Parts: sequence; structure tokens; C-alpha cells
Amino acid sequence: MANQETPPQIAEQPSEQTEQLNNDATKMILMHAPAISLLRYQLVCKNWAAMIQEPQFKKDHFKRNDATNEPLRLLKEVEEVSSGVFCEKPMVVDVNLQHCKIWMPRDLGSDGQFVGSCNGLLCIEVKGEITVFNPITREVVYLTKATYIKGYVVVHTDFLFHSATGEYKVMLFYWNPTTTSCVVNLYTLCPNSSWRQVGEISCFPYNGGVNVEDTIYWPYMSDYDAIISFDLSKEKIEEQFSDMKDDMLQI
Repeated sequence: MANQETPPQIAEQPSEQTEQLNNDATKMILMHAPAISLLRYQLVCKNWAAMIQEPQFKKDHFKRNDATNEPLRLLKEVEEVSSGVFCEKPMVVDVNLQHCKIWMPRDLGSDGQFVGSCNGLLCIEVKGEITVFNPITREVVYLTKATYIKGYVVVHTDFLFHSATGEYKVMLFYWNPTTTSCVVNLYTLCPNSSWRQVGEISCFPYNGGVNVEDTIYWPYMSDYDAIISFDLSKEKIEEQFSDMKDDMLQI
């Protein structure tokens, strides 16, 4: 009887279910990686790059790291020329490793300012040009230059986050010293966006706002105790004065 050769084994193709399990496991592992490491992991293969660049992956990665890591404090360089922004992680044993310079798309120079930060994104303004960027991934968004309003000057800029929609916004306060009025313009970081007016008030904030359940509150730049509030959902800005000013206005 002639010997019968064993036919070669044909490798089985992974099923769609197996491939999905592999992707889920990879995503879970990448979710635990530091943000700086993800920049290198994007170069491993197209599948990993697409996975890391998914908007939902970025949101989930931020939420996980925001909940498990100690917060970073941002420090603006103030010696001589304000050319950079530094981050500081508290409770670090090695003092030399406590501060590190953050990558920026451009220097602030003597005319620039650090506007604010939201969810790891930074916002800066240099000579009227506003830039939002991620210092880790080095993604940059250049906003359309704000419209000049005759008789008004920009006195305050703020960087906001609307958690209900996941949108980032930049707000400008224009002040007219002659009429003592303030026009408020808003820019939403989304495709085909532009500056639009959302209200007019009688004064302007003197520092950054505080976000409480998607309403921003600023201290009022005036001689009276008051605050400015802006509802991100309704895009409505209001002034709230103390009883003292209400009584004086009635006199």
C-alpha cells in the first residue's frame, strides 16, 4: 500500500469576532499608556494609528488619566520675556524633574498672553491671533482673526469647554471706554466656524472664569460687588449686581 502524504495545513483566517476581540484588547492596553507614548505607538501600524486618533478614544483616554493621575499645574514664565509655559506636577520628590517646558506652536514674546487651558488643551493669544493646541500631540488650531469693532478694544479673552456638547469655545470681551459698554463675541472650535456676538453688558471680567455645570462665572470689573455669568447651553450672558448697587441705581 503506497504511503499517503499528509496534505498541507491551511492556516485558518481569523474570524471577525476574533479580530474584534484583539482590537478591544489592544484598545484597553493603549488606554493605560501615557499620552506621550501614544505618539510613538501611532507609528506601529495603520490599525493602531486609526485607533489612537479616534475622537472617542481621545475622550476616554483623557477621562481615565484625569481620574487616576495627579493634576498638572500650569506656570507661565514671567522672567524677562514671557516666551514659554511650564507645567508642574505636585508632590514630586526630585525637584529637578518637577518643572518641564511645554511645547508651543509659537513664542508668546512680549505681546502674547496665556489665555487658559481646558482638558489638556492650551490657548494663547499673540498680537490678536488666537491659537489652541495640544502640547502632547502637537495638534494646532488657528482661529480666524477676531473682527475689529470701531471704538472698542479687547480687554479680556477666555477659553471655555462645554461638557454637554464636547465643544471648546473662545470668548472675547470688547470694551468701549466712551460709552462704558462691553460687547461679547464667541468662537466655537468646529468646522466652518466664525466669531459671533452673544451679548452686551456694562463691564468686563478682571480674571478667568469658573465653570460650574456649564455656566461660566467671572468677577466683575467695577466698583460694586457683582459677577458676570454665561450659560454655555443657551449662550446667554448676564450681570448680577449686589443689593447695594441696585439701591444706588434707584436713587
